[in-house]
Amino acid sequence: MIKKWLGKLGIYRLLRKTYRFARGTPIQRFLLPYRTRRFYRQFVPPGSLCFDVGANMGIRTKALRELGATVVAIEPQDTCCEILRQRFGKDPNVIIERVALGSQPGIQELSVVPDQSPLATLGNEWRLHGPFANRFSQKTKTVSVTTLDALIARHGIPAFTKIDVEGYEFEVLSGLHHPLPCVSFEYYNQFISKAEQCLSLLNALGFSRYNYSSGNSMRWHSRRWMLSNELITYLQNLKSSGHNVHEWGDIYAMTP
Repeated sequence: MIKKWLGKLGIYRLLRKTYRFARGTPIQRFLLPYRTRRFYRQFVPPGSLCFDVGANMGIRTKALRELGATVVAIEPQDTCCEILRQRFGKDPNVIIERVALGSQPGIQELSVVPDQSPLATLGNEWRLHGPFANRFSQKTKTVSVTTLDALIARHGIPAFTKIDVEGYEFEVLSGLHHPLPCVSFEYYNQFISKAEQCLSLLNALGFSRYNYSSGNSMRWHSRRWMLSNELITYLQNLKSSGHNVHEWGDIYAMTP
């Protein structure tokens, strides 16, 4: 409706060109919270439950809360959890779980960077060869690990689960043994085999529709939902076409 109205005024194309020019600039970053809310709205009805796995400093948690969801923010890092408490500690609809997720409960060593950055990972391959490998040292922190299944048993079934855990997405999904309405997980072009493993696992759980949003664009790659093999073919073509090896985005999976 807004697009049609702007078109009648003759300014839609101008605004669109301005927006494209601004992508990757401070203007784009300023617009990101709005784009995130607009994009997530299709998965997150008011009053629903959402999991923010790898909540970090709460950017996506805030967007989900603004849509009226109750959010379980899962984050193992002390510094990030303190920021989450400062931002959401008085909000009864944000539950902070100071824990990491994996394929089974236990204790693991979380690799962190030495400059107090919020960047961290349980994924050894991502630490050694990922896009921020030069920032990691041998510094680690011991963290408790639980599973998606355990959190679901404690909090209920989420309408939407966002997973951004720096190369540990497959292990997190391995702790899930029944389908959810919608899941997103971060993907890096460099580690396409990890994405394939995640998609295979989700297929086995009953997920059947997939799509992809590159970077922080909060826009669909495809106008239609795809089968997993279609998405993998697209990602493989993207990698072989000479795109940046650190091309990244989020893959979305939905049950029927």
